Amino acid sequence: MFNRDVLNIDLETEAREICTEWRNLVVKKLMRRGAVVAISGGIDSSCCAGLAVRAFGAQRVFGLLMPERDSSDASKDLGRQLAEHLGIQYTVENIQPTLAAIGCYERYDAAVRSVFPHFGEGWKSKIVLPDNLLDSDRMNFYRVVVQDPQGEMFTERLPLRAYLEIVAATNFKQRIRKTLEYYHADRLNYAVTGTPNRLEYDQGFFVKNGDGTYSLAQGQDEFYFVLPYAELDLLLWAKNHGVSADNAAAEMGLETVQVERVYKDIDRKRATTLPLHLNGLLVKDVKEIVK
Repeated sequence: MFNRDVLNIDLETEAREICTEWRNLVVKKLMRRGAVVAISGGIDSSCCAGLAVRAFGAQRVFGLLMPERDSSDASKDLGRQLAEHLGIQYTVENIQPTLAAIGCYERYDAAVRSVFPHFGEGWKSKIVLPDNLLDSDRMNFYRVVVQDPQGEMFTERLPLRAYLEIVAATNFKQRIRKTLEYYHADRLNYAVTGTPNRLEYDQGFFVKNGDGTYSLAQGQDEFYFVLPYAELDLLLWAKNHGVSADNAAAEMGLETVQVERVYKDIDRKRATTLPLHLNGLLVKDVKEIVK
């Protein structure tokens, strides 16, 4: 039966099973001896770092803090506190010079300026979805929100070209971070740890070969998801376990049509982000290579 308690899991049992399987995968399949974890100061990477210590021991976990221009001071401080609390080795890699050299900030700002020509030094921005996603079947368009140096906010619909350019420029950040993760993993003979949570992985909210951040404080429900995490996690569970929209709506305090829209949005994101889950594709299999 579906209710709001279905995700009240046995944390100890889950942690034990995850760590056992993780050790088997890293040691036996990947033939590595530890784990590299990129630590953002957020819940997901913190959870992964803690599980890594449990799986491999603190002496075989290496933490990476990788701030840049748009990172908050709090995230770096929280990352340091976590690494020191866990007793793991860690280093801070400032990726801002690399991102600047590759044109990340210049390309991002140019894309925003195509909508707001005055956007520049001292301005901040983020991308958001409309507020009424549950109440409409219409096509949803992203909007860009900017804040000028005096704190005044402006919002405009984001054309497709500008949206794609903003996302492409932002993805530099995750891919540069992943490059550094693999550098440290290779030198230590460790495995790189992916940190998307279950919902993000299912719905394709991650960067292939990387793992977004914008200069204005931003929640993922603003940019990608139709509901806050706590509610969408439950509805994802309901959909995966065959709970009807009627039953889910009654438990969640929503209209049936709203849950149906969430279910459709889950399916749509799964379909459109499927390529993110694919490995490198070959025209022909190499039969001598056993996967």
